[in-house]
Amino acid sequence: MSLSIRASAWRCEEARHDRHDRHRVGEEPSADDAGNVPVPAAKRARGEFLFFTLRSKKFVISVSILLLLAIVAILGPVVDSTDPLAQEMLPMRHPTLDPGNWFGTTYFGEDVFAQFANGLRASFFIGFLGGGLAAIIGCS
Repeated sequence: MSLSIRASAWRCEEARHDRHDRHRVGEEPSADDAGNVPVPAAKRARGEFLFFTLRSKKFVISVSILLLLAIVAILGPVVDSTDPLAQEMLPMRHPTLDPGNWFGTTYFGEDVFAQFANGLRASFFIGFLGGGLAAIIGCS
């Protein structure tokens, strides 16, 4: 009885080694006996990267802040169509928080939200331009 147990254990061990020996250099990985196809290393690494990145609170918070700023930069001129440099030609007055001006106005009557949205657009443009040029120069 113990001889048959040893023989079956030896056959299982030999079958396991045969499955691993089939995956040699240049050969396509095949499905194992259960039908599981091995995942390529690059895809597995990408999955691990996403797995650990999305569980990082710092990453999620920073990306959500960047997305919020990008949405304000894109939709800011649509929501508030005031010219960011338009001034009221009255003498200097105190800044206001009128209902029409979300962030208030400056001493010269300029809309602060319009300036903020316009500044965000310019900052994102310069950032992408600088990053793109650095990538092009670095890759050449």
